[in-house]
Amino acid sequence: MQAPIGNIGSLSGSIRRTYFDKTIAPFINNIPAYYFLDGNLKAFFDINDKNKLTISGYGSADRLSLSHNAKTKGQANTGLKYDWGNRTGSVRWTRVFSPQLFSNFWVTGSRFNSDADFSTTFDEVFTEKNFITDVSLKGDLEYYPVDKFKLGLGFEQKNLHLVFKRQSESGIIDVDRRPEHYAGYLLGNWQPSKRLDLEAGLRYNLFDAGEKFQNLAPRFSAKYRATDSINLKAAAGIYYQYLHRVPKTFLADNWVSSNAAQKESSSKHAIFGFSKDFAGAYQLEIETYYKNYKNIYAFNENFTVDITPQRIEGEIPIYTETVGIFNRGDGNSKGIEFLMRKDIGITTGWLSYSSSLTKYTFDGINQGKAFSPRHDRAHVVNLVGNLDWKNFKRWRRGEMATVHNSNWRIGFMFAYTSGQPTTLPGSTYFVHMVPDWDFVSHEVYPSAINEMRLPPYMRLDLSLTYEKHYKDWSMAPYLQIFNVWNRKNIWFVDFDAIPGPNNNLKGVIETSGMFPIVPTIGVNFTF
Repeated sequence: MQAPIGNIGSLSGSIRRTYFDKTIAPFINNIPAYYFLDGNLKAFFDINDKNKLTISGYGSADRLSLSHNAKTKGQANTGLKYDWGNRTGSVRWTRVFSPQLFSNFWVTGSRFNSDADFSTTFDEVFTEKNFITDVSLKGDLEYYPVDKFKLGLGFEQKNLHLVFKRQSESGIIDVDRRPEHYAGYLLGNWQPSKRLDLEAGLRYNLFDAGEKFQNLAPRFSAKYRATDSINLKAAAGIYYQYLHRVPKTFLADNWVSSNAAQKESSSKHAIFGFSKDFAGAYQLEIETYYKNYKNIYAFNENFTVDITPQRIEGEIPIYTETVGIFNRGDGNSKGIEFLMRKDIGITTGWLSYSSSLTKYTFDGINQGKAFSPRHDRAHVVNLVGNLDWKNFKRWRRGEMATVHNSNWRIGFMFAYTSGQPTTLPGSTYFVHMVPDWDFVSHEVYPSAINEMRLPPYMRLDLSLTYEKHYKDWSMAPYLQIFNVWNRKNIWFVDFDAIPGPNNNLKGVIETSGMFPIVPTIGVNFTF
């Protein structure tokens, strides 16, 4: 919905929910009961010529309940429950002080939370909780002292609250931190000629989490218009991050902050790009990059034998410090990206291709050998196209394109992505525990980390829209078909083993798929 607010502003908002869990999922095997809902609201106010106010809010929630073997006799029902979501809100004040000086000031708040229950998967209590809250104040000022030169100044202050809890029979991790982050930056932009644009900046960070981290981060970028149709650009910089993403095998990742045990992450970026316009309608963009990472973290699955708990309640060890809970690592990414697009005409769309390689190396993981993380994608292809049907027919007859009161628009989207890396079981075995020989432990030993990849992800979507324009309003009913091929793209793979002949173990593979073919109908109204 969009609507004016008198003569001083406007309001826009939307809300949506998927109903896959209520319609198709109950009748299809190996499809998880999943839904998400989200909504946003924005209000814009033109207070006067020099002051503008923007208020915005967003919220989302994802709910997943996954069950394996629920309908299979003789096998244990395993699965998981997982909920996660985001909430954020902000107030922005834009102030024009003079023709040479204007600014933006924000007050923002956000919260990320995730709650997971893997108890049925591991036949024991196994839960995980993670959330981050962030209340921030920040401002940006732009000043134009002379022609062709811009000076930028900014500041930011964040108040964070992070909680990471993990409970299992082997112990409880309960980490609660309230760090503060202060930052300021200064940049200069200079255009010595119509063809050259130079920008350099310096950012200062102070992160206080009991231990203080202070860093200076320089950045530089240049754009050069070689000809009327060819542009070159280059950029380099050093970046610091004090919140660390700790990957899970699948689903949303966990987040922890820098502290005495986990140093700040840093990355050096180098980017070069080229673009060219063809015939006024087509544009080609090529960009290549290299990035290295220092101090990235992964969960230490052996923390219970590597470190000493801070206290013990009953027989359960409690860990409230992060020393030894996470493995430290380094990494790098490199790649090249191509984009060809057409924004005007009877047919519009774009084609993109990217080739990339990311490698991580962690202390104590994979024998110190480099491996590809779960998010690494060697090849990604996206193709999007739209067709103006009536003007396409006029073009075939040799007639000029025109504006129609009613028209059909046909669209498609094709996506191809290399399969995500995964770790296969190297061996699996049963262990009889002494002195209780009746108790049997099932152990799985992994192969090299992420040495295999799941099958490639492919999807084709089609859409058909009928546009009808009236005097003061218009409507556009549409039909969209998601995953036209009904390709069974794999989300993740679950491995298990059952006793076989001669006391050998037989491997069992359970795959969890993504959405099958999904049709959508709707209508848009504009007044």
